[in-house]
Amino acid sequence: MIRSATVPADREAFSALVSVEYRLRNLTADQSGRIFGSQGKGLYRIGDEGDRVVPVARFDDIVQGVHATMTGQLVVSVDRDPVDPTSPCTIYLIDPESGSSRVIKRIESASALWWSIASDANGAIYIGEYGPTIAGVSRNVWKSSDEGHSWDVVFQAPSREGVHIHRVAVDPFTQDLWITVGDGRDNRGIFRSRDGGRAFKRELDSQATAVAFTEDAIYWGEDHRKSGRITRLDRASGEAREVLRAAHAGPYGGSIYDMTVAADGTVYAPTMKYPLQGHTATLWRGRNEAWDLVAELPVGFRGAVNGETIAGPDRNGWIFMTGYKVRHRPNESGSTSVRELPGG
Repeated sequence: MIRSATVPADREAFSALVSVEYRLRNLTADQSGRIFGSQGKGLYRIGDEGDRVVPVARFDDIVQGVHATMTGQLVVSVDRDPVDPTSPCTIYLIDPESGSSRVIKRIESASALWWSIASDANGAIYIGEYGPTIAGVSRNVWKSSDEGHSWDVVFQAPSREGVHIHRVAVDPFTQDLWITVGDGRDNRGIFRSRDGGRAFKRELDSQATAVAFTEDAIYWGEDHRKSGRITRLDRASGEAREVLRAAHAGPYGGSIYDMTVAADGTVYAPTMKYPLQGHTATLWRGRNEAWDLVAELPVGFRGAVNGETIAGPDRNGWIFMTGYKVRHRPNESGSTSVRELPGG
């Protein structure tokens, strides 16, 4: 049991979650703390401390992923249906200042989601193929070193049923490239390249879907629909150990699809709930082995809870999820108590 996971003794702590009028998905933060997201076919920027959204661009198909590159641009993936092999995926590179865009790649049979897109400090862009999970279809990770004018495959997962690329991420502290693969015992794995994708080593037996990088550790949000699990990989020792299992703290659980990190190293992690699942979706925050429950996430359309993406803090300390924002305010001792998360 993860004894360090704590639950508020009263309902007062849950006021940390503040509702917003818009419902953006595919949330991402750029290097200056601006938050972008999508709704349907539109791309937006969040403004005025989260009180409004500003249109940036609009597309012919539904936005499936948004990524802010380390060089100040946005990579946007659009696809009518990300699990339909007959529906092509189009990737755009966008200047968020002018709104100008150009197509940099088309994937005919697979699709790239929010967790499938990454970039490094040298301007390289990485695109992973998420769906569908037909053998041989969604197994590539592509790299472009010239802003999308040319592409090379730098990683291929096995050509088996159920295989697809999950998280593609670049460690901002080391520039290492990380790729996670699912689904199932025979397919899963977390792989690392220290040389920009020329060589990979399998590091962990996991089909993680979320990652958070801090100075001393890498946190993996596990694709485990019942548990709500986070694994911490210590940078110094290389030891990987479970630091959160939400199901041990109450009627909680769900896969963790995304996480975000504050400047002080505090990690925020929401859990998902699909319509037929019985657990309560939650938002957690913590570091090392100490984790606190920030909020129980209200049930949405048809019993689902959309905890797919989370981004921030922005320049005013706000962290955003679909339909909500929460302020990050550590206390003077650096504690991450939920009682230090006032709603306004």
